[in-house]
Amino acid sequence: MACRRKENLCLIPEAVDDVSAAGIPVAYPTAQVALTLAGFQAGKTVLAPATRRFGRQRGDTIGACLGARHAISSTTNHAKAEQAKALGFHEVIDTSREKPG
Repeated sequence: MACRRKENLCLIPEAVDDVSAAGIPVAYPTAQVALTLAGFQAGKTVLAPATRRFGRQRGDTIGACLGARHAISSTTNHAKAEQAKALGFHEVIDTSREKPG
């Protein structure tokens, strides 16, 4: 068994499945690197498209930590839109309600 420093560990809530939990060490750093490389600055708006489950909404969380003033997401149905709102997004674009052309 490998030893880990306690400051590198975090508790995972029971409601989070193993697959989503395994993505945590990948999702957060990826979101932070992407926002940093894009030149993100405090006070800006962050768009985290296609938000679904825990581990997939990291763009908004890292954005908030970096000082985002507004978080937007998009999804393909009403239920997912409500879930994204519950996660704390200020706006959610429900593409199933968008009319073509």
